[in-house]
Order: sequence, then structure tokens, then C-alpha cells
Amino acid sequence: TSPGLSRYLVLGTAAGLTDVVGWTSTGINVEVTHSGLNLTVGQIYYFSVKAKNGSNLWSAVGSSDGITVLNNPPQINSILPTDNSTFTEGDLVNISVQAQDPDNDPLEYRFSVDAQLKQDWSSANAYSWQTQTGELHLKTITVDVRDDYGGTDTQDTHIFLFRKVPSP
Repeated sequence: TSPGLSRYLVLGTAAGLTDVVGWTSTGINVEVTHSGLNLTVGQIYYFSVKAKNGSNLWSAVGSSDGITVLNNPPQINSILPTDNSTFTEGDLVNISVQAQDPDNDPLEYRFSVDAQLKQDWSSANAYSWQTQTGELHLKTITVDVRDDYGGTDTQDTHIFLFRKVPSP
């Protein structure tokens, strides 16, 4: 590296445009990380660079050919038990979800019953809930799915819990 050489980086929605990140000095570093950006899915972004030498002369601006943000949220396809299923008090309710992520990001799942968390974020797409005596009425099961990039989907299913018929 020549003495006095410094590099500058910009990020924009067109080559050389400074509408996302203005010209920022990277010193002599050839790599840079910039966090806290609010990028739009489907938008093409361009990295542009220029350098200043020890004589304070600027290079021409060079730009990438564009990078598209592909962060599509996950989508819940189905939940078991199906909506309006019936169970009796004391039953074991096996809850499972099938979801997909258009970007093939890894997914995590969370399960709640009547807004009470039963299983926090985990890679397990199923949870077995043991109902208790006296939990009679309509129950709302909420399933949340998320990917590594902040994409989420939430869906509810409802079940009815009935009193167990006494043995004769």
C-alpha cells in the first residue's frame, strides 16, 4: 500500500449513488462492515469505491454490477391439529407445523396456547402439550415461525377441550 493511500466506499440504488450510505472512508482497509441498514427486499444495491493517493489525486469510481436483497419471509403451510379439532381434558395434543422459506433460510418455531408460551424459539417444528383437568373451553394455539433475517409468519388454530366422560 502506498503512503497516504485511502479508500472510500458508498452504497446506493444505482452505481455511484449515495442514497443508502454516503461516501465513507475505509482507510487502507479492503473490507468493511456496515450494520443497521434498512434495505428493501427485491431492490438492487450497488457498491462503489474510489481511492485517493498520497498526492491527493482521486481515482475513477468503480461500481459493482448490483446485488439484490432476497429476504422473503417464511410461510406457514399447515398446522396440526386442524382448526376446530376436539379433545378431552387430559389428552396429549401433538402440535406440528409445516412451513417453508422461499430463500431456504433455516427456520425456528415457537408455540403458545391461549397466549401462554409453551415452547420458545427452537428448530423443532413440533410440540406435545399435555392438557389438564379443568381446562375446558375453546383453546387458541399460536404458532410463530421465523428465519435468520427477521422474516416471520404467525398462524392460529383453535381446538375444543371437553370434559372426559366418566367411566361406569
